[in-house]
Amino acid sequence: MAIDLPTFWMLLRVFPSVNIARAAAIAVAMTWNFWLNRSLTFSHARTRYVAHQYSLFCLGNGLGAILSWTVWYLLTTQVPFFAQHTLYAAVLGIGVSAISNFIMSKHVAFR
Repeated sequence: MAIDLPTFWMLLRVFPSVNIARAAAIAVAMTWNFWLNRSLTFSHARTRYVAHQYSLFCLGNGLGAILSWTVWYLLTTQVPFFAQHTLYAAVLGIGVSAISNFIMSKHVAFR
């Protein structure tokens, strides 16, 4: 969340499309989280090839990205408050995806 939200906020000022800004922020956060998890949380798995591990991480955490995007999108298109406060909707989407991302990281990318 510490990477996703500031990136999203910054990209909202750069991209004309809020959808592109959200997708790009998710991608940046996913890459950051891979390196953080590889270095700290799952440091025991650093002996595997980085490219292979990153591919597995992206595949496994793709579910979390879809969850994050879906929650954010539904909230911002269906609830007027969140249409005006897209960062709050992003926080809720990130929260929903966090559990899925940890499980997929533990059992797919860094097993």
